[in-house]
Amino acid sequence: MKLCDDGAALPTPVSLVEPVPMNVRALDVSGDALSLTWDYPPVEELRGFRIFIEHEDLKDVKSISTSESPPLNISHLEPYSLYRIWVKGLYEVEGSGSGSGEDGTQEVKEDLRETEKSDSIQVHTDVKAPGIPLLSNASCYGTNQIWISWSRPEKFTKTIDTYLIYYREFVYKDDRVTSFQNSLDFFKQLEVEAGSGDEESFIIEGLEGKTTYAIRVQASTESIVFENISFRGDFSQQMLVYLPEEDFVGFVLWRQYFKAAYYYLDGDPPRVVAPVGIPDWEGEPGPDGEKGPVMVDDFPSHVAKLHADSDIGFSKEYDEIQKYSCTIVNATHEHSSHPDNKCKNRYLNIVAYDHSRVQLAPISGYKKTSDYINANYIDGFQKFHSYIGTQGPLDETFDAYWRMIWEQNVYVIVMITNLMERGRRKCDLYWPKEVNSSEVYGHIEVHLAKEEVMANYTIRVMKIKHLKLRKKKWASSDREILQYHYTSWPDHGVPAHPLPVLSFIRRSSRSNPPDGGPIIVHCSAGVGRTGTYIVIDAMLQQITTKYELNTFFGFLRHIRGQRNHLVQTEEQYVFIHDALLEATRSCITEIPKDKIVNFIDILMKKDIISKINLLQRQFKLITSFEPNDFHFMSSRKSYNVSKCRDSNLIPVESFRVALSPKPGVEGSDFINATWLHGNSKLREFVITQHPTAETKEEFWSMLWDHNAQTVVLLSPIDSDEFPVFWPTRDEEFDQECFKVRFIEEAIHEGHSTYDLVISSRHDDYELEVRIIHCPDWPSLTRGFAVLKLVQDWHLEYQDGPLVVVDKCGGTDAGTFCALTTLCKQLETDNAIDVYQVGKLYHNARPGLWKTEEDIMHMYKVMADLISSNIENPLHGDESSSYITTTTQAAPAMAIPTSNGNINGSAIPERRHSASDCQSSSCSLSKSGGGSSTITNNNKDTAVNRRHSLPGGTPLLESEDSSSVNCEGNHLHDHHHNILSSSSSSPSSKKDDEDGMIDILQHFDDDDDEKTHLTK
Repeated sequence: MKLCDDGAALPTPVSLVEPVPMNVRALDVSGDALSLTWDYPPVEELRGFRIFIEHEDLKDVKSISTSESPPLNISHLEPYSLYRIWVKGLYEVEGSGSGSGEDGTQEVKEDLRETEKSDSIQVHTDVKAPGIPLLSNASCYGTNQIWISWSRPEKFTKTIDTYLIYYREFVYKDDRVTSFQNSLDFFKQLEVEAGSGDEESFIIEGLEGKTTYAIRVQASTESIVFENISFRGDFSQQMLVYLPEEDFVGFVLWRQYFKAAYYYLDGDPPRVVAPVGIPDWEGEPGPDGEKGPVMVDDFPSHVAKLHADSDIGFSKEYDEIQKYSCTIVNATHEHSSHPDNKCKNRYLNIVAYDHSRVQLAPISGYKKTSDYINANYIDGFQKFHSYIGTQGPLDETFDAYWRMIWEQNVYVIVMITNLMERGRRKCDLYWPKEVNSSEVYGHIEVHLAKEEVMANYTIRVMKIKHLKLRKKKWASSDREILQYHYTSWPDHGVPAHPLPVLSFIRRSSRSNPPDGGPIIVHCSAGVGRTGTYIVIDAMLQQITTKYELNTFFGFLRHIRGQRNHLVQTEEQYVFIHDALLEATRSCITEIPKDKIVNFIDILMKKDIISKINLLQRQFKLITSFEPNDFHFMSSRKSYNVSKCRDSNLIPVESFRVALSPKPGVEGSDFINATWLHGNSKLREFVITQHPTAETKEEFWSMLWDHNAQTVVLLSPIDSDEFPVFWPTRDEEFDQECFKVRFIEEAIHEGHSTYDLVISSRHDDYELEVRIIHCPDWPSLTRGFAVLKLVQDWHLEYQDGPLVVVDKCGGTDAGTFCALTTLCKQLETDNAIDVYQVGKLYHNARPGLWKTEEDIMHMYKVMADLISSNIENPLHGDESSSYITTTTQAAPAMAIPTSNGNINGSAIPERRHSASDCQSSSCSLSKSGGGSSTITNNNKDTAVNRRHSLPGGTPLLESEDSSSVNCEGNHLHDHHHNILSSSSSSPSSKKDDEDGMIDILQHFDDDDDEKTHLTK
């Protein structure tokens, strides 16, 4: 059949004697179709029929031509609409007839004669099933009652007559979304007559306490064609509601009204006690319906499966979490949306759920909304209210923020954002800016006592006290707060490697005392990085306790019901898994000072099954990152290949030291040099090869561009392969933007120093540079003295990186940087982490470590330092002392700068020039003894630039075993000569040894699993 407009070319009606169709009637009328039949005489010339359909409202006539006998099925009608229908007969004109259409159906040719039309009939189509109602709220109403509300479906015909409410006790294993249709028999059903408005509500009664209920709503419309028939639409999204026991409901209502009248009377400040018991999320199923937790031994294969096919597994899991958050999580946020509270929210779409929000104690004389802060309680592993997730405080919420800290008995704050990121304000400075200064926020006085700035995070110690407590016994009491501020987590991204994050999480989490309140965790919005921290911390605890973890439909799904959008991006979700994978493989790698000597013995013990020792496993993990070609994008370009002495020792692109490019000169921004982190800066060191004749100019450009004033040269000087790369007496190196001139040299036993000045050609800026040449390191008898010598000089110029040079930028230089970092770490943390330093250095410059002996060498050197009771060579280093009170406070915008400083906390750039001296009333001149003297008009101070060991102790030389082979670094052959070994090593510490074996027994030994460096 064919549907055509009434305006189509139709034959002119002809008065016929043949009878017309009659008794037209409609059968089986539905919402969008009907079956039409009629009577007609058996006339031989009859070739077909044309049916006309007119919509009452549209006045639009359609026609259907057919050669088939009735009945005729008519579809594509509008529901709940009135139609007028009539039929005409079609008779053959000479030369005409019927034929087959393109689709094989019988059509009538247009050159046929029509009869008069039949009597018309009116047909009203039936209604159709309505759309989906929007279930907007479901919450506890009273004892054994749940109040629900929903909105009328957007699409329906005629009207909504009734709503059907389905509810039942929620059991995880039976109530997956996909199985709802099959589980309807288990639901109780209530039918509610629909009202005339758009909004509906109902109270479900007769429920049991201490039970979670699943609730759905369905709309229904009665048929106008058939009696006792109604059409039901699709189900709404499912909501879950936990109905507490009767007494608890009464207590909540009592506390709400009673506590407001007794705020801070003569007793203790208000405390919120977490619910007793254990949060029930560990056994929740995953997306495949299986039991949620994954055993630690199975976790590597689980993560590898998710990473397969461009992380498609992660995408699917995260989509499921997003769907769950949109369809199942039931949470209102009326307090966040209150007009008085909207200005207290940093972001409009980040709200605090009502049921889990942190409610501040009301203050007499203030509005009821004074109890609001954008913060939620979040459960942890086997503990309710382990954390408080909140936004970065605003100026107008400082008072409420510190009031929350006081009331919730908080001892630890975790901050994972900088105050400014990418030019946008992410958090306001809610603590005193200067060390040893105080600020008053409402009734809380905050004193910043100490501050320790490190490469990835800063620790601040603050003391707080309440100024309005009535009882005298509280008047002078205070509490010490530790703030752990992670400064190298990029906004809307993830850190380059999880190891520093794991160290940060472990250290901050274990700082909370047993009787302390929740750990406050905040980033900017309090959802993305905040959720990532909380999930990793809880899973680390689950691994330690149960040797299993559940990140998917377990813990993350649970806490998303407490604060919205926790773990905000898929990238953060992937990072959680990669971090936990690293944790399960490497375990705890930070070794306390008193365990290091025994730990070396543990490293050498072979596993009974694998026949390899822990040192071999550590080395395998440390060097597991295998770079791809794109990691060496610049180093592998044809015009840069000749600039590298060893093609196996080149920088990974993301850690490459870049030079200021010269317009039109390809490769002018390249030098074979790599940034390495230290204990106090992300870019504390530059490791590079001995400059060649081709790269000498780039080397000095690097010092100038990055304000580097200390160079440690570990390679020997050889006129052919390793020549002198600085100007000698009466010489100058002239370059396009600056020139380098020699000042003086000093030769000592074991080392030499060369002082030079780089001067700008365009202004009066100058940069003093000292080269400290130690060709016999590390074969010096007192090798640590070199570290102290370098630090004593370098501390005068801390704004620039320390440049360390060996033959090819390899193991010697890497070990020098690592030992410097480990010595500072030992001083600040009373522990060392060789594994973390070694792995991060390898990821920045693959090939740095050749064998396990390179790693063992660092362990042995540090163990010798500890067992010999020699003072730490970096002891007293102001920049690395533990939470020193003299460190300059970090400014409002704590963002890592190009040289790795936390901006504002580093000393301003010092490029010495004549103008600098004039501005400070000083002058630079040569003293008679060959040393430089800085003369200050207020006070004369002679500074000897010729540095030997402190106290005049010379560095002792040993036999020179230097080699020009870049692969032949001679570190591990001389580790016994670094420090005199102590004869007082313990003979037996079985308990400590067993403890270390227990800590480190889970090293992964999977040859096929390789870690990946985030670009």
